[in-house]
Amino acid sequence: MKKTFVYLSICLFVYLSITSTAYAAITNPILKGDLGSGNPDDVFGRYIGTFWGLAYTAGALIFLLYFIWGGVEWIMGGGNKERVENAKSKISNGLLGLTLLAASFALVKAIGYVLGIDILENLTIAVQKLSPLGGRSSQ
Repeated sequence: MKKTFVYLSICLFVYLSITSTAYAAITNPILKGDLGSGNPDDVFGRYIGTFWGLAYTAGALIFLLYFIWGGVEWIMGGGNKERVENAKSKISNGLLGLTLLAASFALVKAIGYVLGIDILENLTIAVQKLSPLGGRSSQ
């Protein structure tokens, strides 16, 4: 048993010594571009754009669920005025949320149009690189 272990250890060591290391690029098909890599000045902006897209999608899904919940509650109300009013309230609040979501998207697109950049795609935040002592030499 000990000879087999030593033999396998030596074989593994030789194999790992001879073979070269392969580096694979791991990508996520959901995320656009090269999120998390590239120029450090625009990585933060890409995170903001990605977060905005996720928040927008989550808001749309929440609207859909709230709207369906209100519709089901209205159907299940069976003519009870209190339950129907509660369902109408849910539906109107869902539509208000959807309106706010659409207005925020339009506002972000309008600001991007005025500034001449696509805020949600390639927002670049300029970061000044400071040297010690404000760029002066220490002599």
